[in-house]
Amino acid sequence: MGNEKPKLKVIIIPPTRQPLKKVGIHCRVSTTHESQDDSLDIQIKTLKQYVAYSPKWELCEVYTDKDSGGNVFRPGFQKMIFDCYENRINIVLVKTISRFARNTVDLLETVSRLKGLGVEIIFHQENLRTCEADNDILISALSAIAQAESESMGEVIKWGLKRGFLSGNSKLYSRKCFGYKHNEYGELIIDEGQAEVVRTIFDLYLSGLSVLLIIRELVKRKMKSPQGNDRWSKHAIQRILTNEKYIGRVLLGKTCTGDFPNNKQQKNDGGQDQFLMKNAHEPILAKRNKNYSSLLMEKYTEIRSPYVQSLVCLILGFRGEEKIIPWMVDRFYEMKKLYPDESYDQGPLLALHELNSRLYGK
Repeated sequence: MGNEKPKLKVIIIPPTRQPLKKVGIHCRVSTTHESQDDSLDIQIKTLKQYVAYSPKWELCEVYTDKDSGGNVFRPGFQKMIFDCYENRINIVLVKTISRFARNTVDLLETVSRLKGLGVEIIFHQENLRTCEADNDILISALSAIAQAESESMGEVIKWGLKRGFLSGNSKLYSRKCFGYKHNEYGELIIDEGQAEVVRTIFDLYLSGLSVLLIIRELVKRKMKSPQGNDRWSKHAIQRILTNEKYIGRVLLGKTCTGDFPNNKQQKNDGGQDQFLMKNAHEPILAKRNKNYSSLLMEKYTEIRSPYVQSLVCLILGFRGEEKIIPWMVDRFYEMKKLYPDESYDQGPLLALHELNSRLYGK
């Protein structure tokens, strides 16, 4: 009996429950225009359904960007990368290769970084996964094709815009600005109420007033800003003083886009063509006054005293700023309120007032 074999017994070991994979969805549209909202919603809806059909996946977050593919800083994309480093997501799900990175180099660099973190990228439209080694070459090739298509599309758009500029049919020639409105045909016509403000600004400027004094005069006359406010900004005055539309001309091509992939809008400093249409519409400023034309043909520089640059605030470090003297005067009166029993020499204050008056007319 001692040689009896032990009775066989089979124990069932249940499978270890694997944690769900945390998925982050990234979607991007190329512009911030409202018409792109539908495209973004469709991307999100499609990819959410894809996650829902996978029982081993759990949707963690949706990251979105509304910008140009040339924009280096994409907040949604950057947050997604940060969450990958923080181990908050294991899988990145995107619609297509062309929506994920700006160019082939950026794509391969991002794929490599996330692979090192153990994060997989899935391209839904191409049905490609970065965890599969055989897909590396294919992903690189498809990315290069997408980049070439993007560059080609950009050139087609530029050519179309240029053709519209040359023919004079571009709608940009009749883009509305302060002082004008559209008639029933979409043409620019003078808005007399706003035009009177424009003429006043030019007259005041040509009389020798600084921009800040012009603002003071406009407020005094209760003339509204382009936004309909009682207060005017320095920038608003400068824009009006440099707008060639007020003498009946329209200049297109003031800005241009850089070379791929940095397709950012930037000032055209002569590197690309510009297009000037004369007699495009009725001018607000009288043609007989050559001062208006000469002012608009020159680069705007604010009239100021040659002695302004000699002023330096030893406390704040400002140089040549109209805020220096008013700040010092205000500070003087603040000190008097805080310490009313102290006696102060009025001489420097009177000198500041005199200097303020001579330099700025205040």
